[in-house]
Amino acid sequence: MSSLRFSLDFNSTLFPHDVTVLLRKHEPPTPDTHDWTTTLPVPEDELFTVPWINGTLLASSAYQWLLPEDQIAISDADVDGNNKTDYFIGIRFGSEVHHTSDEIVNFTLYAFETACVYFEENQTHLWQSEGCRVGPMSNITHIHCQCDHLTKFAGFVPPNPLNIQEALSVNILENPIGLILVLTVFASYLLGIIWARKADRKDLAKAGVGLLPGHKLNPRQDCQYVITVYTGFRGNAGTTAEVTLVLYGSQCESPPLTLRDDNRCLFEQGSVDSFLVSSEEPLGVLTHMRVWHNNAGFSPSWYLSQIVVTNRGTNVTTYFLSNRWLAVDEDDGRIERLIPTAGEEEMTKFRNLFLAKSTRDVNDGHLWFSVAGRPARSPFTRVQRLSCCLTLLYSTMLTNIMFFGRGDDFEPPEPLRIAGVEIDSPISLPQLMIGIQSAVIILPVNLIIVFLFRNSGTLKTKKSDDKKSNSELGRRVLKLLHRRPRHKQNFISNNPDTPSYWYSRDRPVTYDNEKDHKLRVLQSSLNIDIKDCHKKNDQYEDDVGRGQKPSLPWWFVLIGWLLVWSASFVAAFFTVLYTLSVGKAKAEAWVCTFVTSFVTDLFLVQPVKLLLVAIIFSLLTKKPVEDEDPPPRTAADDEDYLISNEVATCFKILKNV
Repeated sequence: MSSLRFSLDFNSTLFPHDVTVLLRKHEPPTPDTHDWTTTLPVPEDELFTVPWINGTLLASSAYQWLLPEDQIAISDADVDGNNKTDYFIGIRFGSEVHHTSDEIVNFTLYAFETACVYFEENQTHLWQSEGCRVGPMSNITHIHCQCDHLTKFAGFVPPNPLNIQEALSVNILENPIGLILVLTVFASYLLGIIWARKADRKDLAKAGVGLLPGHKLNPRQDCQYVITVYTGFRGNAGTTAEVTLVLYGSQCESPPLTLRDDNRCLFEQGSVDSFLVSSEEPLGVLTHMRVWHNNAGFSPSWYLSQIVVTNRGTNVTTYFLSNRWLAVDEDDGRIERLIPTAGEEEMTKFRNLFLAKSTRDVNDGHLWFSVAGRPARSPFTRVQRLSCCLTLLYSTMLTNIMFFGRGDDFEPPEPLRIAGVEIDSPISLPQLMIGIQSAVIILPVNLIIVFLFRNSGTLKTKKSDDKKSNSELGRRVLKLLHRRPRHKQNFISNNPDTPSYWYSRDRPVTYDNEKDHKLRVLQSSLNIDIKDCHKKNDQYEDDVGRGQKPSLPWWFVLIGWLLVWSASFVAAFFTVLYTLSVGKAKAEAWVCTFVTSFVTDLFLVQPVKLLLVAIIFSLLTKKPVEDEDPPPRTAADDEDYLISNEVATCFKILKNV
């Protein structure tokens, strides 16, 4: 139950007579028929005062009328079918003998509800009002509570008033600044969606596990390794060079593995590239690796963050931390590194934890920055992240204008005195309450949207027809490969894995050079991969699926989109209404203040906060940063990618025959 309070504002010096206030339920009051009445101003000796700063007294207003909760006493009979009670108020200035009929008195009447509550911690754990009542000094900016016990209590700062009917009647052309800001944000969002959609489509290939051209996969799973290469996020960290590495184990070492994929760009800035390779025999416990590049291309310099190797047979993951340049013009000028395996002690060092935590937070944890740096394997797409940013921005705009200027209505806090030195407090209690109330309005819906997008599964469709078609295409390509010309024919090809000539099938084949041997490897790889691709990839998908976290059904993402558009529309609509309600001058001042504070917070405050969080995490937590993204899957459309990858290579050969 709340108390009712009425405040009257008019020029009492021009009209120094008493004011009679009448209040009645359901019907307009008259001097003879009313439920409550009072006469203002309140006599000076009856005003409530409290000591204030610098020896002054703070007094209640003489033109305010307080109706306590116990006097209102609303019963069930007072509530209509719409669950509300109508109150009618009448104002009478002086009497008929005090003024003529043509005299006009301009005044403003404020009516508001106020309640004082405290949190009951011992029994009910609810907000209670027993023992507390609203004091006579409450007004539209302050709450005065009088309690007979010491406990935690709360007051709420009311937002700026909004008269929807009045705001809708305002000419939008006279005050268009709010609408311009809302439409500018939405137009920027549409342009960003086009870029984000293209980037998401490129990420489909980056997220997959590729097979090296000409590499024959050993069917033994304990000989198969998934190599994931993390390129750093520093400027020009990506490379155009060809990267090669050798794995060293306790039993043997792998042959040089050149990490190439003709169907996607590799080792770009911030990219995560995965490859499925194998060795002839199990390598045993990995001890170190040697990685280098050929320093080719227009930008060969490469900043390697780390390499993660997972044995598919044992599911043992080994980390190789680098965080160094492989470049002739950076660091020590070397393009070859010998990297030992990283133990728990090395992975929990401050430098490694700080780099891992800050990189993770900037490129995946931070909603705004992750639109550009989103990990390719993350189920939270760039389009979804950008849409969440739109909802967050509109919600922030609404809460910002709701409480715009409310903090200035309160007295500044007293300075803190420490060792005789006075320090002004950077924030007052009302400003803190405004921040908390804004967060309560903004955070719930935005956190729910992000949760739904991050944890919703994908709609799985059957691709049996496509798989059958690709398999048939692979068989036809194999037949064309075995149907060789009778005589030797020379031709030119840009593919390093393509031989320079063909031999007739009816005579013995002799491999005169390394390119002929590569043809044999390619044919062998095609025979194995096309015939067994479904079996291998189904087995691989089962292995990957066991490591995934449980997700929500796919249709939860539709709920997320519904919340995005509904919350964005409601926030944008009421933001425009508020700008129309507060007037042109105040609306323009709010837009300038909001844009300035938003840009400053996004590009100055937020990066500093992320760095501080990473530093605190690295100092206090001695636990490696875990990769929360799903494990790498076969690129693009699973086995379709593997088949099309090999078939595309074959078509390059046949095209040049």
